[in-house]
Amino acid sequence: MSVPKDALERFYNLSEEAFTSVLSDEGTVLVHHQSGAVSETQVGAIVDEIEAKVSETVKNRSMSKRFFLVFVELLQNVVKHGVIDQKGHAPVDFFVYLKNGRLITTFSNIVEKGEAKRIESRFREVNRMNRDELKTAYLNQLTMGELSDKSGAGLGVMTVVLRSKNKSEVSSESISMLFDKFTCSFFIDP
Repeated sequence: MSVPKDALERFYNLSEEAFTSVLSDEGTVLVHHQSGAVSETQVGAIVDEIEAKVSETVKNRSMSKRFFLVFVELLQNVVKHGVIDQKGHAPVDFFVYLKNGRLITTFSNIVEKGEAKRIESRFREVNRMNRDELKTAYLNQLTMGELSDKSGAGLGVMTVVLRSKNKSEVSSESISMLFDKFTCSFFIDP
């Protein structure tokens, strides 16, 4: 699906504003920032690059391991479930940073109008669950869930919250009559 040039520009401008705001916070240490079109075939190389950078910056192996489990899930999801152009690329913006001992990532992508609210609703639903409720819902979805159009079983949001051991922050913003910018942040405590 083709995203109009003005919507792409708005997406990248809003993403740059968010990135600049995060960097202006005292005590923020940038690990990585990437903005541009990403295909599913590039995910492995991006993960390898982030793994190297996080390993240099974060010495807590448990924290790094949990981070990667969530990072890979979200990167795959923003590429797979976002708007894809004719070349199979998804406009994506993400940054990884340390702040107050936490390892934080913020992902943004473009989704069709209305889809962002559906995803936000799903995150709110999962964020309301306590850990035991979430584990039960995860197992139920895994064993009885139906596959979506994109071959997902609806486990992505639950995986992010379970693995990070924290609630995820999500938001959306209109970038055109047909598209929204969807943003998801997660953090890993030491």
